[in-house]
Amino acid sequence: TDRTPTLDWSDASALELPFTRYELQLTKVASFAGAALIPTGTTSEYTPATNLATGTWYWRVRGVWTNGATTAVGPWSAARRWPAPMVAIAFHRKF
Repeated sequence: TDRTPTLDWSDASALELPFTRYELQLTKVASFAGAALIPTGTTSEYTPATNLATGTWYWRVRGVWTNGATTAVGPWSAARRWPAPMVAIAFHRKF
């Protein structure tokens, strides 16, 4: 089983401020407490190099803009889960 999801946030590149790089957090802790920053450069997606451990993972991303000595850090995106939660679909039988 492939446990190396491609996390994609390409919609973030449509913002007015052109980010010069992105920072990602990927963790098994929903609060992101102690989560390390994963720099992804200008790429708006990330695929782990090795399989993730089983269980639920949480991830979020933010853009960073740098121009010379000036740096602005954008807010974190909404947290996302992997694997994505299953959505219950109701089926109604007619008799």
